[in-house]
Amino acid sequence: MAVFQDRIGENWILAMTVGGVELVRNCVTTSDGKPVDILAIIDKGNFGALKKDVRALIDTVFIFCREQALERFDEARFDQEHELEYSISSHIRNFSRSQKMQYWFASRIDGATLERMTDAFIEALLDFTPGQTRKKALALIYEKEEMLARANAEEVCVQAEILAEETRASLQKQIKEAARQEAKRLRELG
Repeated sequence: MAVFQDRIGENWILAMTVGGVELVRNCVTTSDGKPVDILAIIDKGNFGALKKDVRALIDTVFIFCREQALERFDEARFDQEHELEYSISSHIRNFSRSQKMQYWFASRIDGATLERMTDAFIEALLDFTPGQTRKKALALIYEKEEMLARANAEEVCVQAEILAEETRASLQKQIKEAARQEAKRLRELG
């Protein structure tokens, strides 16, 4: 069972069901307008596309956590907490209860929560995947994606270190030149 903790410290259980998978396919679209098809993600082992589309990932996870959200969401409290926003914009005021609940859920996700939620999503996806062989293959694909991401991050760090060294050398050269010019100016003065 996959669990993640939101920024407030509440735990959310993320368990995929066939009904939830179907609801995601019918209700959630990616930023390019395509439906999120969890079965296709499983078949292709392509976690990366959904991980990069944060809004679609949050909407997808919300569907699997919606029953918990229904139990926890307090619309009157939400309206009270967002009263200032209502006075500035009618946008949120005109939300349906379901839209308010989705907004409330998404507002509980910060950067650290997003990472925990993504890990829980992958765990739930692997738990949902039938057959041990397929689970092992998907886990391997996910591991390779993570290795590639780490390798890319390491490459960025190496490039940053090279740039820092070049910048340091350039600054030292500029400092030496400025000191040389100041010494020359002081000799000329006297």
